[in-house]
Amino acid sequence: MRSHRLPLIIFISVLLLLLLSLWPAQAFAETFVKKQFNTLEQEVRSQGTLQEIAKTLSELNHFYEWPKEMSQQLRLYTGIVWFNQNHLTEATTVILATQPDEKYHDLWVYYQAMICLVADHVAKAKPHIEELEKKHGRDVDFLLLKSIYMAQSDNVIGAISIMDNVIRKQKQNGDAYLQRGFFHMMALSHDLAIRDFAKAAKYQPATEIVKKQQALFQNGLLYIRYKFNEAKGMELIKEGVALDPSSEMVKQMKEALRF
Repeated sequence: MRSHRLPLIIFISVLLLLLLSLWPAQAFAETFVKKQFNTLEQEVRSQGTLQEIAKTLSELNHFYEWPKEMSQQLRLYTGIVWFNQNHLTEATTVILATQPDEKYHDLWVYYQAMICLVADHVAKAKPHIEELEKKHGRDVDFLLLKSIYMAQSDNVIGAISIMDNVIRKQKQNGDAYLQRGFFHMMALSHDLAIRDFAKAAKYQPATEIVKKQQALFQNGLLYIRYKFNEAKGMELIKEGVALDPSSEMVKQMKEALRF
């Protein structure tokens, strides 16, 4: 998702922080940055946060001498932004160097686990998964994470079972349908994958453009490659392209299909 509001927030943040370097009002500065943290915490959890924010966040640490707790929060958010933009090297460097306080510890562990899974270091993810399960074993966010871990541990059936349970409780959870669709693909259950990707596209919020594109593109490719229905497949792919023609995913899709 390309947010048009957030760059303005960051731009204002930088200006104010530069002014604060001339006016040492630390109490005001801390209040201001905490408000920005609240905004950023919501933004960085979305899939499509702008890449430029990460660079700006890194720079914010140098504009003002924040208390250690706030500096570590800022560092953690920077790493999350890098991760959400698929810059795994930068995300790993920043997140592993972070020492957040107890309030943000579980979020820190969560993203360490995600980094391990994306890098296909399944064994390294295991202790993080086990730590999170003790406190968050029933949380949907954790179950989504655990299902990825199980799928990468060659237990696709177990991963599908976890998503089945989530969907029984939350019948309009677009993320769960999206993940289960990928698991069905791994299990070569293409008809079930098509069904899940269709529901994923339907139930994702309008703001989750990247996830909608992902579901539409996967379904389009399945129709072309496994249902031999090129017309339907291209219709779905073009629907995804229309959501955000400038996205990186669209560029890759156009290159693959040459249209």
